[in-house]
Amino acid sequence: MYRFYDEKEKIREIQRYLFVTESGNYDERTREAVVSLQGRNGIEENGKIDYETFNLIYREYAKKKETQILRERFSST
Repeated sequence: MYRFYDEKEKIREIQRYLFVTESGNYDERTREAVVSLQGRNGIEENGKIDYETFNLIYREYAKKKETQILRERFSST
């Protein structure tokens, strides 16, 4: 589980997956993105990144990246 005091690189990774500014600090914008994702997926909106929340973050990131890649591929043809 990630918390406020975790290593900056781990927090940057989470921020990258959430598409928020990569500061390396678990700031309010990052917390809001986590809480929003938790709410959309019906889990406790506590801002903590446990195993379940991390998996949700990564799955949403993967979907967005896949959509982005497909758009780029088809828009260039």
